[in-house]
Amino acid sequence: MVAIEKVYLILIFMEVGRMKNLIEALNIFLSHGDIKYPINCSHEEMAICGYDIYSFSKEEITRLKELGFEYNDEEEYFYSFLYGSC
Repeated sequence: MVAIEKVYLILIFMEVGRMKNLIEALNIFLSHGDIKYPINCSHEEMAICGYDIYSFSKEEITRLKELGFEYNDEEEYFYSFLYGSC
C-alpha cells in the first residue's frame, strides 16, 4: 500500500469511530469461524491469526483493507497498525 492510501485510511478513521470499524472487521473474521485465540497484539500491531485467506471473498478482502487490515503472506495472518497495541 502506498503512503497516500495509508494517509487516506487514517483520515477515514478520524471521521468514523474506530471501535465501530474494528467490530465490523471482527465480524467479518467471525463469519469464517469462531477461533478460540485469534488475536495477538505486539508493538502496535494487531494480528488476527488462524484464518485462511482463500476462504474470504474479494469483497471481504477489499472491505478488510478499507478497515485497516492487510494480509502477511509469509507469516499467513491478517494485521493492522490502526487499532493500537494491547
